[in-house]
Amino acid sequence: MSQNVIKAFFKFWWSEELSLLKEASIQSNNVWKAAGKPRYGSIFVSMQSSRLSYRKKLRKCQRMDSQSYTKDLHEALLHRPKDSTRVWQCWRSKFEINNKCSQVEGSVDVDIIVSKFASHFKGAFSCNNVNRAESLKHEYLSASVDYLGFLLSSDYDFDPELVSRLTLL
Repeated sequence: MSQNVIKAFFKFWWSEELSLLKEASIQSNNVWKAAGKPRYGSIFVSMQSSRLSYRKKLRKCQRMDSQSYTKDLHEALLHRPKDSTRVWQCWRSKFEINNKCSQVEGSVDVDIIVSKFASHFKGAFSCNNVNRAESLKHEYLSASVDYLGFLLSSDYDFDPELVSRLTLL
C-alpha cells in the first residue's frame, strides 16, 4: 500500500477479469431470458455457469479487500510502530465514515440534539406500568434471596441521573 491512501478508491481489487466475467454473466442471462427462461438445457447451464463463475470470483476479490487492509494495518503496526501517521491513514481509508450526521430533526445545535436523543430514549426505556414494574422488582428481590454468588448491595445501583453526572465530569 502506498503512503498516500486515496479514500474514494473503494474497489481497488476490481480487475479486467471481473469485468469480463460480469459481462459474460449479463450476456448469458439475457440469452436465457430471451429463450423464455428455460429450467434445463444448454442455455440454462451456460447462464448458471457464468453467474457462478462471476459470483465466486467477486466473493474471492471482496475477501481480499478486508484481508489486504488487515495485512496493511498489521504491517504498519509491526514494522513501524512509531509511524502512527501511516497506521491512521490505513485505518481511515477503510473505516472512516465520510457522511457524518450534522442535523437531527432540523436541529444543528449540539445541546438541542442531545436533548432530543435524551427525551427519545427516556420515553423508549421508561416503564409503561408502575405497578407491574414494582411487582417485577419485588419478584426479583425475593428470587435473589437464595442467590449464592457475589452479593450486590444498593451501593452498586445506578440510574440515569448518576450517568448524566458522570458524563459531565
